[in-house]
Amino acid sequence: MSLKYQSPSDISGFLKIHGLAMSKRFGQNFLMEPSIRRNIVELIEPGERDRVWEIGAGLGALTSLLTDRVGSLTVFEIDRGFSEALLELFAGKPGFSLVTGDFFKTWKRTLEETGPPDKILGNLPYNSASQIIADLVENGPAGVPMVFTVQKELAGRILAKPGTKAYSSFSVLCGTFVTARRCFDIQPGAFFPRPEVVSTVIRLEPGMPYPVKDRPFYLGFIRKIFNSRRKTLMNNLVSGYGLLSDKKEKISGMLAVMGIDPLRRSETLTVEQIIKCADNVQAVLESM
Repeated sequence: MSLKYQSPSDISGFLKIHGLAMSKRFGQNFLMEPSIRRNIVELIEPGERDRVWEIGAGLGALTSLLTDRVGSLTVFEIDRGFSEALLELFAGKPGFSLVTGDFFKTWKRTLEETGPPDKILGNLPYNSASQIIADLVENGPAGVPMVFTVQKELAGRILAKPGTKAYSSFSVLCGTFVTARRCFDIQPGAFFPRPEVVSTVIRLEPGMPYPVKDRPFYLGFIRKIFNSRRKTLMNNLVSGYGLLSDKKEKISGMLAVMGIDPLRRSETLTVEQIIKCADNVQAVLESM
């Protein structure tokens, strides 16, 4: 059985025949435009031996372009009805496998059972895209390029620069461990049903632009210094680490040596400054 992904009437008919309905909770919008679907697939540079993960396959608009071009394709789909449809559409394809359930609860077990993918892509649900990306950047397999379709606002947060409203701990997390590139925008009319926002396709390149000495400490550090945007860097450090006067004084002196005013807000610091600051704060905490 085949499905015309560029046709709203064909998609609607398929859903009706199979007794399926789209869920707002899962943020389901199907990408129809063939040229855009092809462009997204090309961004991961699929190879015949590649092991690829696709997150949130829906009814298989991208899946259909990948099954014959990669060595194996593991598809993650939270909707059980859509999972059954995917099996009907692709179960006979060599290398195709399906993981049904919440991606957050299934990907680590899949990683243990099948090994790391070579590439990851997905049209991510708007309501969980940032959590998915953060989870993979923090805990996912190293050295894996990722291509995602996300809400334009989220792409802006990933690519945000210091001193802007969108710059946050999420921006710093991504800026520390991957190199993000905005590829192109997708207008609402390319989807069915039509969403209310513009989407953006981003590519996250593997590798760490800046070295981090202690990853667990650093991850906690960036959360602490962005805990309250209205507080200064020093006040966030004091509340985050419960600093007493002696440690506070020493860290304040250390920041001065680095050329960082303790009264600055964290969102004005570059990723490189934050990494150096984390290393120095950790050294102070461990020395006293």
